[in-house]
Amino acid sequence: MTYTIGFVVHAGFQLQHVAGPLSIFEAVPGYGAPVYRAMLLSEQGQLVHSSAGVCVDTMAFDEVEQLDILFICGGYACFEAERSPAIAAFIRHQSARCRHVAAVSSGTVILAASGVLTGHRVTSHWSLNGELADIYPSIQVEGDEFIVRDGKFWTSTSVMGGADIAQRIIDEDLGHDAAKRATRELLGHHRPVGDGQVIDGDERFKSLVTWARRNLNETLSVEQMAEHMGMHPRNFVPAFTTALGQTPAKAVERIRLEAALALVGRSDLPPSAIARQVGFGSADRMRRAFVRVFGVPPQSMRVITQARAAQLRNGRPPPMPSPAHTDS
Repeated sequence: MTYTIGFVVHAGFQLQHVAGPLSIFEAVPGYGAPVYRAMLLSEQGQLVHSSAGVCVDTMAFDEVEQLDILFICGGYACFEAERSPAIAAFIRHQSARCRHVAAVSSGTVILAASGVLTGHRVTSHWSLNGELADIYPSIQVEGDEFIVRDGKFWTSTSVMGGADIAQRIIDEDLGHDAAKRATRELLGHHRPVGDGQVIDGDERFKSLVTWARRNLNETLSVEQMAEHMGMHPRNFVPAFTTALGQTPAKAVERIRLEAALALVGRSDLPPSAIARQVGFGSADRMRRAFVRVFGVPPQSMRVITQARAAQLRNGRPPPMPSPAHTDS
């Protein structure tokens, strides 16, 4: 059986939003026949420029029949694409028939504008989640989750989330072994779904992550977390690292950064107050973490976040942020 995948692209889309998931689907061993057949789709069915300047050839919406899987690609031009009646109509039509509908990062903006997400849980790029929640009160935005699945709808916070969604769809369609073989074929090893992300991984640790998020004022030491899990620290560290793909210290830092990002983007609190509230202790320590992970300090991140929020409100595409660590 062959599954048909459609990638909705638009002028200025981010190339990795296609390349990431498509590479995973392509790597599924078909033994002579492709299991997944992909097509790039646009309103007119012509050459479409990506934000990187690379052109892709596309099919027109009206040439497409039923799809099994629909991916909505985002990028800095998502604010233009969300205003397209043709894209919205195509998404509504196909969403009623597809088994899976996925939006990669800022592609959630376009998916939400089509009206199909009412009553559903979603996530998007970290800088857009606050505005999505304000503009679409009927949508439940989960800003602290890497990938959210609600029924047939899949959404992710980052570019790499598209590849992880593809891996999960393969797992569901063809089984875990097929998903494992596909990622091994592409990467040379099997990467656990959600690797490097706090909220994915072994079910045993989800309650721990929830507890940590609710207790940011605590030290959140290895000893504290091990005690919460009823484990010896010596056993806890390797178990945690294997399950979640990162050490407890890195996970705690990421949890604090998630909370700090929300406050930086949606409050006027000074960095020192945010640092205390999320458990960094000092503004300097929080600043070093921001620069190391995001490439910019909190003050610059606030400017970027507020600029993107303003662009989402008035529908104009935002300028490319600098540095490029802040992928859309």
